[in-house]
Amino acid sequence: FLSTYEELAAYERIYSLHISSRLSGTVGSATLAAEEAGGDRVRLLDTESVSVGISMLALGIRRLLERGTSDAEIEALAASHRERSGLLFTVDTLEFLVKGGRIGRAKALAGSLLNVKPILTISGGEVVPLTRVRGRGRQKALQEFRRRFEAATTDAGGLHVGIAHAEADEAVEQLTALVLAARPQTEIELVTTLGAVVGTHAGPGTIGFFWFQD
Repeated sequence: FLSTYEELAAYERIYSLHISSRLSGTVGSATLAAEEAGGDRVRLLDTESVSVGISMLALGIRRLLERGTSDAEIEALAASHRERSGLLFTVDTLEFLVKGGRIGRAKALAGSLLNVKPILTISGGEVVPLTRVRGRGRQKALQEFRRRFEAATTDAGGLHVGIAHAEADEAVEQLTALVLAARPQTEIELVTTLGAVVGTHAGPGTIGFFWFQD
């Protein structure tokens, strides 16, 4: 991190966005680097999220920067993302979360997923189980996604969505169609595969989405 911060020395402010500190020690390493860089030029943000959730916050910050903004407004946006955003995902198995030590409160479901799909979220920076649906296929899980998405949002401008997956291309198409059917005014800003670290912990077949309404 220090070498990156030094490479960006020409910029008056650096916003350094990081995966939840409850899931990784990354933000701790970045904090030490920021202190060594000196001054208050580097602003660290523990997003309390992962993957596409972090990317969506970065896109939101970029929108503010493009129109002109302040540190206070950016920090308020980050706080709003932590408090008011939504994230849902499901995995084919909890095996990888268990092995990686990232299962959080979802450990209560471990060993009980015969013919069921867990619906999970990130809350307070850790994996939290919301419910489970019967059937190994994704259809009922996607129906539960839609129910919760509709309950948490309104069909109005400013609704931003990002989708991430691990070897689940067909599910991406289904989830995209579901989101647009439920909330036609949604802007799907990002569709991506999970990165190597998060993908390793979640496992193949993982599909999820993040939303935030301005």
